[in-house]
Amino acid sequence: MSDKQPHDTVTPEARKLLKGLIHEVVTTARLPLHISVNAKNAPWIIDELRSSGLVVDWRDGTLLPTLRALRLIADHPSRRLLAATKGVFNALREFYIEDAARARSTTELVSRGNVQNTLAVKALTVLVASTSITQGLSLEGNTGRVTGAQPSDRILIDDPFAPEPIEPLPSLEGPVSIFFRDFHGLAKVTWSPEGVCLVAGPNGSGKSTLLDALAFLRDAFVRGVPHAVTQQRGATGIRRLDASGPPEVLLGMSVGDVSWELRLTVEGSSVGAAPGEVVKRAEQVLLRRAAHSDVWYLGRDRRSADTEGRTCLRVSWEVQQSPVLAPLVNALRSFQVYGLYSLEGLRNGGTGSEGEERLDPSGKNLFIVLRNWKAAPRRFGDKFAWVLRQAKLAFPGLIDDIEFDPPVGQIVPTRFYKPGVQTALPMHRAPDGLLVGLLHLTAVASAQEGAVIAIEEMENQLHPHAIRKLLAAMREIAEERRLTILLTTHSPVLMNEFRDQPEQFYVLEPGRDVLPVSLDQLHDPEWLAHFQLGDLYDRLEFGAPRPQGV
Repeated sequence: MSDKQPHDTVTPEARKLLKGLIHEVVTTARLPLHISVNAKNAPWIIDELRSSGLVVDWRDGTLLPTLRALRLIADHPSRRLLAATKGVFNALREFYIEDAARARSTTELVSRGNVQNTLAVKALTVLVASTSITQGLSLEGNTGRVTGAQPSDRILIDDPFAPEPIEPLPSLEGPVSIFFRDFHGLAKVTWSPEGVCLVAGPNGSGKSTLLDALAFLRDAFVRGVPHAVTQQRGATGIRRLDASGPPEVLLGMSVGDVSWELRLTVEGSSVGAAPGEVVKRAEQVLLRRAAHSDVWYLGRDRRSADTEGRTCLRVSWEVQQSPVLAPLVNALRSFQVYGLYSLEGLRNGGTGSEGEERLDPSGKNLFIVLRNWKAAPRRFGDKFAWVLRQAKLAFPGLIDDIEFDPPVGQIVPTRFYKPGVQTALPMHRAPDGLLVGLLHLTAVASAQEGAVIAIEEMENQLHPHAIRKLLAAMREIAEERRLTILLTTHSPVLMNEFRDQPEQFYVLEPGRDVLPVSLDQLHDPEWLAHFQLGDLYDRLEFGAPRPQGV
């Protein structure tokens, strides 16, 4: 997406013409004829809309607005047609999955896509004209209107209603904080982690819930609240079971003095698709929306709710690209959780797409990311060299170099060399610990400057020496690139490495009103200095399980 949106560049004359075209498509039986439109307007206006991707020349001399035009104008007729087009698209995709060889009529699409009969033909025509997801059409006489279509396999790949990717943004400014209430099993959380932080607590205390809250906010911003709920495996249990008060869940994040707050209404096993939403800069309200409302306010500007389920923050960002919001948006979209890797998939070669430069949460694209980094040091700097150097320190005698063959489809054949040995071993022969270490290092090296990432139970499959060296590497890169790295753990070895930083060791301590609690707030730092923290954890001095009701 460019910095300038279409409404920044389209002239008022062109916008007026575009609005009239959309109105004509929605309210009349015929599609607008190019010759008729051209006779009533200066040709340069149509050329401007065409070059901006807002209109296309269609069959039989007709002129059609595109999906992009519907989003730009966003008046009532535009929203109606856009919603109908989305319904037609979803119905076509479902039909394709059921039977890829069949063409579908608008009559079938009306019932499956919950589309008004009067809009179905027009919606299908706009969809077909705006995309490349069909391979066969049925046309109505010489009107140019599409009455049936056979979807192609592109319909599973190209989703014109998916949120547009957001370009990389400047690095974050100011500390990151998260806050939530009654989310999953935690009553109240206020947390401002910085640098490399450890999170410990008994099983079921909420370590993963902390990360789930960050992931929910990211997903809500990028894809909308319904998608975020789906990623949490549905609404059941999303609100703390013994919560009192209004049936809602509050989640929020702040970066510096800019904060974003969502209020989810939870009713039984469902979450309302229209949450309450507020964005503030200090005490100044930048945008707001009441729960269940179909309008929201950007400053004093009253706006209609988004028909595609995007949050108000996302819409505001796409409209303004405000530098004030950039650090918050960057923090939201950059958050990632690692640790639940698919080692078996890696042993089978992994998978990925050419050009990938960031590790997937599953780790499946490890080899293609490392290959890309190694092949283009001017673009990616010393990322590959840093990963290899740190791997050598963490696994002495086990690895000296890594080589890659050209990709075979989405698989990159990969080999590693042991020190002093001239014969390479295929990566499927690598020990689990080495693969996990490479994954952890690639995860943190993937993070853009100022990002927040998390690794769950980073000690799994690792020798104590490797744990210490990998932690040292993470601290080094976190300081250099201002990263916040969150590590959940049950490992006494890892805990001992925070003996001199108890303020960065957070505990989900049962019985506390606000979580998590830093270790230096739970116990006197002078007292802590006399012990190994892992020993204290083993002796249940902190983070100890408690019986129900105690």
